[in-house]
Amino acid sequence: MRQLGIKPRDSFEIAFNRAVGLAQQGELDAAETAVKAAYKQGEEVLFDDEYTEEEVLAELAPLTVLLAFLLISSNRSDAAIEKLQPLAAGDIHQREVAALAANNWAVASFATGSQQKGFFSRSIRKLESLLDKSSPNGLCLEPDIATRLNAEQKQLLHLNRALLYLLSGKYEQARDLAGQLMTAYPGNANITMLQAVLLARTGKATEADRLLDSYQLSSNASLEEKAWPTLLRAQLA
Repeated sequence: MRQLGIKPRDSFEIAFNRAVGLAQQGELDAAETAVKAAYKQGEEVLFDDEYTEEEVLAELAPLTVLLAFLLISSNRSDAAIEKLQPLAAGDIHQREVAALAANNWAVASFATGSQQKGFFSRSIRKLESLLDKSSPNGLCLEPDIATRLNAEQKQLLHLNRALLYLLSGKYEQARDLAGQLMTAYPGNANITMLQAVLLARTGKATEADRLLDSYQLSSNASLEEKAWPTLLRAQLA
């Protein structure tokens, strides 16, 4: 690699990018193997450069966040929390990484024990801390986060916050955010299902049915997504 002009530090970043590519292709096992190898390589390079443990943790935070996502995706949320815990206790200087870490921590924590005292308030605070407080728009993230996350990542952050509002009984906040999401992402299956559950939970079952009927008639929904309203109705019955 040195003959090709690639520095040791570059090599583990290349390995990380490969792991991201594998994850995007749905090859989760291969991605997990790749990100673990990239992390080990990164540790060796950074310690050789005389980084402290805290600095190494911060520099490799993107790899930790990706690994946590892969663990959550394979139903190993306990292991994901174990990986994310040091990041939650530390200071991540890359705000977009902090945003994804907060999101993954909330998802993993809910999967392993949403009944923990203070879970909802802690998780909501983490995700609300990512918002641009100077903007009245509830979908506006801090500038240094917004410019570095793609549209899908931003949508997921807001969707999970809306779910936390819903599950914690904060219906007014859930309703406001769901409305903004419906406007920003019209026809999105997950957001439509969220809105339907919110309507049903707040005594508007007829409106929820109309929304689900409308979605099933939508030409933009896939065959699999058109089956979701039927499954949701069974759960809400």
